[in-house]
Amino acid sequence: MIKLQRSILAIALILVISSCSTTTGIFASKKAKDPVYGMRVVKATAFSYEYADGKYYFDTDKCKQIFIMNPRKFVSQ
Repeated sequence: MIKLQRSILAIALILVISSCSTTTGIFASKKAKDPVYGMRVVKATAFSYEYADGKYYFDTDKCKQIFIMNPRKFVSQ
């Protein structure tokens, strides 16, 4: 019985933590959307590139290079 209670508590804790890190959670400002493939990335560890008046974040260096080749394709003006 105690094992079951611990398992349920662990699952509940995981759900609470994961809901806090979504785009509507408290960590939303630490994440960005990769403009090439739409992946959610953590700004602190993502590849980044400044273009026009903004800073863009990428899941991989390949996504960054694709963006650099044609940024207007991915940025709505």
